[in-house]
Amino acid sequence: MNHVFHDPPRPSLRKWIKLHQEYGHQSIIRLLEYDHLMKRCLHGKGLDFGGGKKSRYQYYLDQAGLISIESINIDPKMEPTYLITEKGAGFDKVPEETFDFAISLNTLEHVEDPLPALKWLHKSLKEDGLLCISVPFMFRIHGHPDDFMRCTPSWWANTLSRAGYQGISIYPLVLGRATTAGSLTGFPKLLGPYLGRHFAFGWDYFNSLAGRLYANPARLNNSIKSISIGWFIEANK
Repeated sequence: MNHVFHDPPRPSLRKWIKLHQEYGHQSIIRLLEYDHLMKRCLHGKGLDFGGGKKSRYQYYLDQAGLISIESINIDPKMEPTYLITEKGAGFDKVPEETFDFAISLNTLEHVEDPLPALKWLHKSLKEDGLLCISVPFMFRIHGHPDDFMRCTPSWWANTLSRAGYQGISIYPLVLGRATTAGSLTGFPKLLGPYLGRHFAFGWDYFNSLAGRLYANPARLNNSIKSISIGWFIEANK
């Protein structure tokens, strides 16, 4: 096995409230990935693959301090540092072996073959540089400009290994079945735009309490991991 697949944390009312206080009414996958990213204590010079000054999370990166971020994107509206074409023209402008870390949030599923992009990011990192990516799994199709894949942890671990990475850790972005179902199909509109997600979280929270009383913990964790909304993945050069 060339990676570590972590167990998800138990749903917590305190954390649920904190996520909404810090990040507002983002999608659940964004709440969970932002939480992972900001816990990572990034430092130094970073490259954001698929980001830009207008990205939803740029504000949180700015608040982190002790980091400087450059970005690359095909969309000029995102105001990236480096603008590339869909065919890849412009990559040569990005320096190699320069960045302490690289991030890519909700972007690689829009790339038909992520392997060349991951190899390119590997070249851009300094020795022992850190890669942090977040990708959806059980999440609806969303084109920007297209949407190609939903891959398992094993696929991502094997692909990252082929790109030259090591020390691969995969974290499931999941709270429970109800919040995953809502993220995939949409939460009931009858309950309003936000009440539905809180109701779904409440179901997952109490189901988790009951499940840990009566179910085998390892079996329960494996069951929950298998219905993750997405994955947050870390790897080193």
